[in-house]
Amino acid sequence: MARWTPAPSLRGHRSFQAYWLGEATALAGSSVSAVALPVIAAIELDATPGQVSMLASATKE
Repeated sequence: MARWTPAPSLRGHRSFQAYWLGEATALAGSSVSAVALPVIAAIELDATPGQVSMLASATKE
């Protein structure tokens, strides 16, 4: 019977590390934008609560 051997780890592969870092950075940027854009609209542009909620709903994926 053949022995089971675990698959090699992806953590050591440079291209996987670059992919993972890029995905993590993109997710962090999207999260910051989802919060910052309505806040900036409310503070700097004096947007009404309705306008801020419309902007927040339009920026969701």
